[in-house]
Amino acid sequence: MNEEEPYIAIQKTTTASELAQKAMDHTKKTFEQMVPSPYHRHRKVISEEASHRFPPKCTWDHAIDLIPEAPKTLDCKVYPLAVTEGNALTEFLNEQLQKGYI
Repeated sequence: MNEEEPYIAIQKTTTASELAQKAMDHTKKTFEQMVPSPYHRHRKVISEEASHRFPPKCTWDHAIDLIPEAPKTLDCKVYPLAVTEGNALTEFLNEQLQKGYI
């Protein structure tokens, strides 16, 4: 009879590897460590500070004109959210309002 033996995968980590992983999670990395060297010249675009403001106005910026009959607001939920998701959404929207994005 040609029966295959059952395959058992044992996934084990050592204490040293667990401690190393926890240490990696808490260490602060520099820009040079996180971003590959070919992209270092794009530091200005990738920076955290730049993400908190809009880029300067350009000639190709344009407005989105809505139809005149469109209501100013809609009093409805587009899709249902769990309580935790609703709280996360509210927090995200408040952050974006503070930054001036919306």
